[in-house]
Amino acid sequence: EPARLVSTRNGNPAREDLRAVIREGVPGTSMTPLPTLSDTEVEQLVDIVVQMRRAGIRDQYIAMLEEDQEPVDEHDVADVVETGSAPGEPVVVPEIPPPNPNSIAAGQALYVQQTCHSCHGDAGTGDDTAPVFDHRGLPSYPRDLVHDVFKGGNHAPSIYLRIRLGMPGTPHPANVAVDEQQLIALVHYCLSLGKTPKRSLTNHQRAVQAWRRDSHLSDSAGIGGISFPRPGSTDALRHAASVRAGAQDTMRGVSSRRDDLGTPLFAEVIGSLARGVARPHDIGCGPAAGVSLLGWCCLCGICQSASANAGFGLQWPPQSVALRSVYFRLGLAGKFGFF
Repeated sequence: EPARLVSTRNGNPAREDLRAVIREGVPGTSMTPLPTLSDTEVEQLVDIVVQMRRAGIRDQYIAMLEEDQEPVDEHDVADVVETGSAPGEPVVVPEIPPPNPNSIAAGQALYVQQTCHSCHGDAGTGDDTAPVFDHRGLPSYPRDLVHDVFKGGNHAPSIYLRIRLGMPGTPHPANVAVDEQQLIALVHYCLSLGKTPKRSLTNHQRAVQAWRRDSHLSDSAGIGGISFPRPGSTDALRHAASVRAGAQDTMRGVSSRRDDLGTPLFAEVIGSLARGVARPHDIGCGPAAGVSLLGWCCLCGICQSASANAGFGLQWPPQSVALRSVYFRLGLAGKFGFF
């Protein structure tokens, strides 16, 4: 999984990038700051992250060779691991002066010229923009630049790096078509969009917001021809009940690791349901024959593994990719990536 917050030209995180995420967290996500760790403890965590990244690159490359029935050459593998993990040249952030009306106006023009508005929206809130997808094909929704904190922090140097280098693994591209002064103007404009105090949402609130936004988009844009049941509606209740009835036998004994997120979320969007119905592994799970995955599948993988154990061999249909956004938009650190 690519690191999202980087300062290097090749997108591989430097140790300082990893230190910053450990120390400061990723604002607006479940990755919280760890300010009480000692310097030694932080370095130990950085070492572990680097080791895991290198091991992951190695495992993926060897798996690819074996799938293609190619010989595994350890020297070749070592080269791939080194290339895929070694940080590149760092981008030097210039001194960024305070904004002024001229620089903000220039940044606003660049915001449109560089098509930032196509994802973040004309007003910076990301409303009514078409969904885009990350490197794994998962929905990736732009941050609300007006109300939310920026994931790298609301300070100019970090915003400069996000614009210049993008966010690897997400649709946010690196921007090499603008010069230093233009980048600074864009930073000034992005900062000017923000309102204070910043909105602080719990994971549950973010999930409900994501659901409501996706429901609106599905109605207005017709995403994938998918229709999302309304909260508390007969269709929503019928869907939840039918899925649960067909899935409960194969799902018995499987406990959700997201009760704190799933239960209140689905209790709110579906309405008053019996205990146990409003859980991620009960709603939208595919072991129930003939059940269509509508707006309730978080695709957390619990149902897939359980159905495989039960002999169902569940595979998610292609259109269900558009339905992952309820959970993937939470920005759950370490598993779903940072949007």
